[in-house]
Amino acid sequence: EVARIAQNRKDAMKASPNWDSLTPAMKESLEAQANKIGRILNGDPFYADNWHDIAGYAQLVEQTL
Repeated sequence: EVARIAQNRKDAMKASPNWDSLTPAMKESLEAQANKIGRILNGDPFYADNWHDIAGYAQLVEQTL
């Protein structure tokens, strides 16, 4: 179920108008976030590590900007 949720999110992202203009790091960050969101929606939404990881993936891109 986590994979289904994550893959649906990734498909939506890849179909967006700006996907091809993103850097590889931006794409990877968004894909990693999609996986963590799948875990949150399918598992324990109060497991803080998933939320922490999402913030970390975004922060890595922010640092390169």
